[in-house]
Amino acid sequence: MATGIFHIPPEIPGVRECLGHSMFFCKDCDGYRVRGKRIAIVGANNEAVDYALGMLSYSPCVIVAPNGERQRWDEQHADWLREYEIPVHQEKIRDVEHRDTKIQSLLFADGSRVKIDYIFTTRGDVFHTGLAEELGAKLDRDGKIKVDQCMRTSVQRLYAAGCVTPANCQMIIAAGQGAAAAQAINRDLFEESLAHHELRRFRQVQLEEEKTAPERVAAK
Repeated sequence: MATGIFHIPPEIPGVRECLGHSMFFCKDCDGYRVRGKRIAIVGANNEAVDYALGMLSYSPCVIVAPNGERQRWDEQHADWLREYEIPVHQEKIRDVEHRDTKIQSLLFADGSRVKIDYIFTTRGDVFHTGLAEELGAKLDRDGKIKVDQCMRTSVQRLYAAGCVTPANCQMIIAAGQGAAAAQAINRDLFEESLAHHELRRFRQVQLEEEKTAPERVAAK
Protein backbone atom coordinates (compact mmCIF):
# COMPACT_ATOMS: atom_id res chain seq x y z
CA MET A 1 0.00 0.00 0.00
CA ALA A 2 1.54 3.28 -1.13
CA THR A 3 -1.65 5.28 -1.50
CA GLY A 4 -0.24 8.51 -0.05
CA ILE A 5 -2.00 11.60 1.20
CA PHE A 6 -3.77 14.73 -0.02
CA HIS A 7 -2.72 18.11 1.35
CA ILE A 8 -5.76 20.32 1.97
CA PRO A 9 -5.27 23.79 0.42
CA PRO A 10 -6.75 26.84 2.14
CA GLU A 11 -10.17 28.03 0.99
CA ILE A 12 -8.94 31.30 -0.46
CA PRO A 13 -9.85 32.63 -3.93
CA GLY A 14 -6.91 32.50 -6.32
CA VAL A 15 -4.75 30.12 -4.31
CA ARG A 16 -5.28 26.90 -6.26
CA GLU A 17 -3.66 28.29 -9.40
CA CYS A 18 -0.48 28.74 -7.34
CA LEU A 19 -0.28 25.23 -5.85
CA GLY A 20 3.21 23.81 -6.23
CA HIS A 21 4.50 27.05 -7.73
CA SER A 22 4.29 29.68 -5.00
CA MET A 23 2.04 27.90 -2.47
CA PHE A 24 3.52 24.94 -0.63
CA PHE A 25 2.74 22.57 2.23
CA CYS A 26 6.13 21.34 3.51
CA LYS A 27 8.88 23.60 4.80
CA ASP A 28 11.37 20.71 4.79
CA CYS A 29 10.68 19.98 1.11
CA ASP A 30 10.35 23.52 -0.24
CA GLY A 31 11.98 25.85 2.27
CA TYR A 32 15.08 26.13 0.09
CA ARG A 33 12.94 27.65 -2.69
CA VAL A 34 11.90 30.63 -0.59
CA ARG A 35 15.20 31.81 0.83
CA GLY A 36 15.15 35.55 1.47
CA LYS A 37 11.55 35.95 0.25
CA ARG A 38 8.37 37.28 1.89
CA ILE A 39 6.50 34.33 3.36
CA ALA A 40 3.00 33.92 4.83
CA ILE A 41 2.04 30.91 6.94
CA VAL A 42 -1.72 30.42 6.62
CA GLY A 43 -3.01 28.65 9.73
CA ALA A 44 -4.28 29.18 13.26
CA ASN A 45 -2.78 26.31 15.28
CA ASN A 46 0.49 25.37 16.97
CA GLU A 47 1.78 23.88 13.73
CA ALA A 48 1.35 27.22 11.95
CA VAL A 49 3.50 28.91 14.58
CA ASP A 50 6.08 26.10 14.37
CA TYR A 51 6.20 26.63 10.60
CA ALA A 52 6.70 30.37 11.02
CA LEU A 53 9.53 29.81 13.50
CA GLY A 54 11.11 27.21 11.24
CA MET A 55 10.94 29.48 8.20
CA LEU A 56 13.14 32.03 9.99
CA SER A 57 16.04 29.77 9.00
CA TYR A 58 15.25 30.61 5.37
CA SER A 59 13.98 34.18 5.52
CA PRO A 60 13.70 37.08 7.99
CA CYS A 61 10.35 38.17 6.50
CA VAL A 62 7.65 35.82 7.82
CA ILE A 63 4.04 36.45 8.91
CA VAL A 64 1.23 34.26 10.24
CA ALA A 65 -2.22 34.67 8.67
CA PRO A 66 -5.01 32.73 10.48
CA ASN A 67 -7.44 33.75 7.69
CA GLY A 68 -10.06 34.98 10.13
CA GLU A 69 -10.04 31.77 12.20
CA ARG A 70 -9.86 31.79 15.97
CA GLN A 71 -6.28 31.46 17.11
CA ARG A 72 -5.85 27.93 18.45
CA TRP A 73 -2.17 28.00 19.38
CA ASP A 74 -1.30 27.60 23.04
CA GLU A 75 0.30 30.16 25.34
CA GLN A 76 3.81 28.81 24.75
CA HIS A 77 3.44 29.34 21.00
CA ALA A 78 1.93 32.79 21.60
CA ASP A 79 5.00 33.63 23.70
CA TRP A 80 7.28 32.51 20.87
CA LEU A 81 5.46 34.72 18.38
CA ARG A 82 6.04 37.67 20.68
CA GLU A 83 9.63 36.72 21.48
CA TYR A 84 10.62 36.37 17.81
CA GLU A 85 8.45 39.34 16.75
CA ILE A 86 6.53 37.51 14.04
CA PRO A 87 3.54 39.58 12.84
CA VAL A 88 0.06 38.02 12.92
CA HIS A 89 -2.55 39.27 10.42
CA GLN A 90 -5.82 38.01 11.85
CA GLU A 91 -8.21 39.33 9.18
CA LYS A 92 -9.87 37.00 6.70
CA ILE A 93 -8.03 36.76 3.38
CA ARG A 94 -10.34 37.94 0.61
CA ASP A 95 -8.05 37.09 -2.30
CA VAL A 96 -4.59 35.92 -3.28
CA GLU A 97 -3.36 38.30 -5.91
CA HIS A 98 -1.03 36.62 -8.38
CA ARG A 99 0.34 36.87 -11.87
CA ASP A 100 0.04 33.48 -13.56
CA THR A 101 1.25 31.15 -10.78
CA LYS A 102 3.35 33.72 -8.92
CA ILE A 103 1.82 35.17 -5.73
CA GLN A 104 2.18 38.93 -5.36
CA SER A 105 0.10 39.85 -2.31
CA LEU A 106 -2.66 38.88 0.11
CA LEU A 107 -5.80 41.03 0.03
CA PHE A 108 -7.59 41.12 3.38
CA ALA A 109 -11.26 41.69 4.12
CA ASP A 110 -10.56 45.16 5.54
CA GLY A 111 -9.10 46.22 2.17
CA SER A 112 -5.46 46.12 3.25
CA ARG A 113 -2.79 44.33 1.24
CA VAL A 114 0.37 42.58 2.35
CA LYS A 115 3.01 41.93 -0.30
CA ILE A 116 3.90 38.23 -0.21
CA ASP A 117 6.00 35.99 -2.46
CA TYR A 118 5.11 32.56 -1.06
CA ILE A 119 2.46 30.87 1.08
CA PHE A 120 2.75 27.78 3.24
CA THR A 121 -0.36 26.28 4.78
CA THR A 122 -0.98 23.91 7.68
CA ARG A 123 -4.65 23.21 7.11
CA GLY A 124 -4.16 19.46 7.34
CA ASP A 125 -3.91 16.25 5.32
CA VAL A 126 -6.22 13.48 4.17
CA PHE A 127 -4.63 10.03 4.36
CA HIS A 128 -5.79 7.56 1.70
CA THR A 129 -6.29 4.59 4.03
CA GLY A 130 -9.73 3.38 2.93
CA LEU A 131 -8.56 0.15 1.29
CA ALA A 132 -6.14 -0.62 4.13
CA GLU A 133 -8.93 -0.15 6.67
CA GLU A 134 -11.22 -2.46 4.69
CA LEU A 135 -8.50 -5.10 4.92
CA GLY A 136 -8.29 -4.62 8.69
CA ALA A 137 -5.09 -2.58 9.01
CA LYS A 138 -4.73 -0.57 12.22
CA LEU A 139 -4.21 3.19 12.10
CA ASP A 140 -2.43 5.48 14.55
CA ARG A 141 -4.15 8.43 16.23
CA ASP A 142 -3.24 10.69 13.30
CA GLY A 143 -4.95 8.37 10.83
CA LYS A 144 -1.81 6.84 9.30
CA ILE A 145 -1.25 3.11 8.75
CA LYS A 146 0.72 1.52 11.58
CA VAL A 147 3.82 -0.35 10.37
CA ASP A 148 6.85 -1.99 11.94
CA GLN A 149 10.45 -1.34 10.88
CA CYS A 150 9.98 -3.70 7.92
CA MET A 151 6.82 -1.91 6.76
CA ARG A 152 4.51 -4.75 7.86
CA THR A 153 1.02 -3.63 8.83
CA SER A 154 -1.16 -5.32 11.46
CA VAL A 155 -2.55 -7.55 8.69
CA GLN A 156 -0.46 -10.51 7.63
CA ARG A 157 0.97 -10.16 4.10
CA LEU A 158 -0.04 -6.49 3.91
CA TYR A 159 2.74 -3.88 3.80
CA ALA A 160 2.64 -0.09 3.53
CA ALA A 161 5.15 2.59 2.59
CA GLY A 162 5.38 6.32 2.08
CA CYS A 163 3.24 9.21 3.28
CA VAL A 164 0.30 6.96 4.20
CA THR A 165 2.50 5.69 7.07
CA PRO A 166 3.99 7.78 9.93
CA ALA A 167 7.02 8.54 7.74
CA ASN A 168 8.19 12.06 7.02
CA CYS A 169 6.45 12.96 3.78
CA GLN A 170 9.28 13.09 1.26
CA MET A 171 9.72 11.08 -1.93
CA ILE A 172 13.20 9.85 -1.05
CA ILE A 173 11.92 8.46 2.26
CA ALA A 174 8.90 6.87 0.56
CA ALA A 175 11.19 5.22 -1.98
CA GLY A 176 13.44 3.92 0.79
CA GLN A 177 10.45 2.52 2.64
CA GLY A 178 9.30 0.85 -0.56
CA ALA A 179 12.69 -0.83 -0.87
CA ALA A 180 12.54 -1.93 2.78
CA ALA A 181 9.05 -3.35 2.22
CA ALA A 182 10.21 -5.20 -0.91
CA GLN A 183 13.10 -6.79 0.99
CA ALA A 184 10.78 -7.78 3.83
CA ILE A 185 8.27 -9.30 1.39
CA ASN A 186 11.04 -11.26 -0.32
CA ARG A 187 12.37 -12.53 3.01
CA ASP A 188 8.94 -13.36 4.41
CA LEU A 189 7.94 -15.29 1.28
CA PHE A 190 11.23 -17.22 1.36
CA GLU A 191 10.82 -18.17 5.02
CA GLU A 192 7.21 -19.24 4.37
CA SER A 193 8.34 -21.40 1.45
CA LEU A 194 10.78 -23.18 3.75
CA ALA A 195 8.23 -23.61 6.52
CA HIS A 196 5.63 -25.09 4.14
CA HIS A 197 8.13 -27.08 2.06
CA GLU A 198 7.14 -25.16 -1.05
CA LEU A 199 10.77 -24.77 -2.03
CA ARG A 200 10.99 -28.57 -2.16
CA ARG A 201 8.47 -28.71 -4.99
CA PHE A 202 10.43 -26.12 -6.93
CA ARG A 203 13.64 -28.01 -6.24
CA GLN A 204 12.09 -31.27 -7.39
CA VAL A 205 11.44 -29.79 -10.82
CA GLN A 206 15.04 -28.65 -10.99
CA LEU A 207 16.31 -32.09 -10.01
CA GLU A 208 14.21 -33.74 -12.69
CA GLU A 209 14.78 -31.31 -15.54
CA GLU A 210 18.00 -29.39 -14.94
CA LYS A 211 21.66 -30.06 -14.31
CA THR A 212 21.95 -29.38 -10.58
CA ALA A 213 25.60 -30.20 -9.81
CA PRO A 214 28.72 -28.82 -11.46
CA GLU A 215 31.13 -31.31 -12.99
CA ARG A 216 33.94 -32.41 -10.72
CA VAL A 217 37.27 -33.15 -12.31
CA ALA A 218 39.50 -35.61 -10.51
CA ALA A 219 42.99 -34.54 -9.59
CA LYS A 220 45.75 -35.76 -11.91
